[in-house]
Amino acid sequence: MTVPGKGGRPRKYSEEIAAEICERLSNGESLIKICQYSHLPAMSVVQKWVLEDYQGFAESYARARAMQAEFLAEQIIEISDNDGRDSAHNRNSIDARKWYLSKVMPKKYGEAKTVTHAGEMTVNQTQLTPKQAADALLSAASEEDEGFDGESDEL
Repeated sequence: MTVPGKGGRPRKYSEEIAAEICERLSNGESLIKICQYSHLPAMSVVQKWVLEDYQGFAESYARARAMQAEFLAEQIIEISDNDGRDSAHNRNSIDARKWYLSKVMPKKYGEAKTVTHAGEMTVNQTQLTPKQAADALLSAASEEDEGFDGESDEL
């Protein structure tokens, strides 16, 4: 039987462990893979350090994640320059990296979204007294509740 805290994976924070985790992240390794090394803590421990910003780890971790994203973006170029060998696998690798980058850094790597409006738009503004506003709200609410028998029809 193993005694918690004795042997096994480290749980105690150290600058050396934190630096290795951040360096591996910035070099493109996933946190899942990093935490498989027996000399490094479990993923849940690392996540706790981040959430609690233990000794300022959250900032270092965030920088490492940003550098990881840049590393993955560079990998896209390397994979695409791969002389066409196993092109289906390469396409999948590129698409996975592009999807990930669009989620973790949407401003930089996300799809550009443009909103356009054609035509005219008229805005009518009416000044209501507080009583008129309250009456309008009550009227709208009662219209929604017409036929309401105390039970919801929605699941």
